[in-house]
Amino acid sequence: MIEEVDDDDDVLILHRGTLRAHNVAHTLREIHQHPTLAKVFANLTADNAPEASR
Repeated sequence: MIEEVDDDDDVLILHRGTLRAHNVAHTLREIHQHPTLAKVFANLTADNAPEASR
C-alpha cells in the first residue's frame, strides 16, 4: 500500500524483475521531482522510464 509509506521508509521499486530505484521515500520524490511516491512509481515503471536511480 503505497499510501502507507512514510517519508523516512526505505523503498525499493521493482519493474519486470529489475531494480528501478532504492532509497528513502522523500529522497526518491526529490530526485524524480514528483510530489508523491505514486507518481515516482508510475514514472519509473512506464514504458519510456528513465534509468534506475539509487
